[in-house]
Amino acid sequence: MTESTPTAPPIPVEAKGEKEREFNITNLHSQKLHIPNLWPAFATWKKGINPLYYTTTTAKNKKKNNLRAAIDARLDQLIQDNPAKLAKAKAVDLGLFAGCLFPDPDISYSTLETAAFYLIWLFFWDDAIDSTGDRDGHDIANTVEAGRKYRDESVAYIRYCLQPYALGQIPPQPPTAVCESFGDVAGRIRDIISVRRDGISTTSSERWNREIEGLTGRTSGGFIDETGRIKLGMLGSSLEKYMDACVVEQAWRLSSEGDVSRVRLPPSGEEFWGWRLGTSSVDALLDISVMLNKIDVPLDVLRSEELKDMRLSINKLLVCINELFSLKKELKDNTAHMNLIPITMHASEDSSNLEAAVQKIVKDIYAYAEDFLQKKELLRMSNVVHSATDQGIPVPEALNEFDRLVAAYQAVVTGVLHSSMESPRYGILGDRLSEEEGGGFLVTL
Repeated sequence: MTESTPTAPPIPVEAKGEKEREFNITNLHSQKLHIPNLWPAFATWKKGINPLYYTTTTAKNKKKNNLRAAIDARLDQLIQDNPAKLAKAKAVDLGLFAGCLFPDPDISYSTLETAAFYLIWLFFWDDAIDSTGDRDGHDIANTVEAGRKYRDESVAYIRYCLQPYALGQIPPQPPTAVCESFGDVAGRIRDIISVRRDGISTTSSERWNREIEGLTGRTSGGFIDETGRIKLGMLGSSLEKYMDACVVEQAWRLSSEGDVSRVRLPPSGEEFWGWRLGTSSVDALLDISVMLNKIDVPLDVLRSEELKDMRLSINKLLVCINELFSLKKELKDNTAHMNLIPITMHASEDSSNLEAAVQKIVKDIYAYAEDFLQKKELLRMSNVVHSATDQGIPVPEALNEFDRLVAAYQAVVTGVLHSSMESPRYGILGDRLSEEEGGGFLVTL
């Protein structure tokens, strides 16, 4: 969540003394990576699985997993003529991910489906510029210029879909079917945050709703107030930062890909965090969580530096969690030089000590979690009360909404952890340790 814009990296070149960097990464193969049980760090945090993830009772009283069926149908639309890729996509249980992100039983099925459809967009948007994915024959992943063009076209389309009003504008052309699917997601989000007012007709917002209905097949039936406009703007900014960072990451990958004469240098810690806080897409997930949970905190709190700091702590700890779970996959994909574990090893005095690097990252996870809780208490007892008083909002009501926001943020963290532990995409499900063994994973790299 840094405010600086990620920049393209320098081209790495072979230099004296740099072989040690390559050695650290290649020698990770066959080593044991112990991912400890991380749940104690979040013992008091919001967690759970939405019951709608499991079954939905139909009119004939037969139980059916409607969410999985809806996800599979969406994937069938987006991934055609590639059965292997489609099967792999369906194996990633995005319904479970959505159910963990929104565990409250009062969340509607439609809201849960919206979350799942957003996750589909998120997971597959960057496939086009990721060399480890199936690019379906196009060359977006092969050059930074093509990646930037893809980013620019995607940003234009998403900006259009998230505008409060855009009467008479010609919709930009989305570059891919996956990108186009965001139009439906945006329509669903607008529907959830729209304010209903009886007796209002022919307003500019309602005309824009009809235009959105023509674009996405959905309409909100209400209008977007100031709070809604700010929330949509925050989501748009977060998504733009995410796509910017993906292009920067692509530049890092392409800077040494295909040239065996070059040593693949790990970035510095500063360089890593400069783009990784963007590619994590955590900010956008937090923005969506606030909207889909219908949380209404005072605007001063929503835009405060203190809340940004809380979000930064969540972003960093989720990046650390992902780096632990993804190392084996990234070694297989030959992208492990961009993982935080080798970067931490390289920066340490004992650059061959995998266990020490993991222990440092786990310690950081606990520290970021505690930092979030401390910042939450400070913001709750100062800005929330002050903002509520200034805006004429009953203080108990404002504090309750803030507590709901904190719980929603926490569910994002625990939801990512839960789904990471159950996802086949990392290739470590067979390495799970039993409760008697302490939990976690013992992974052979």
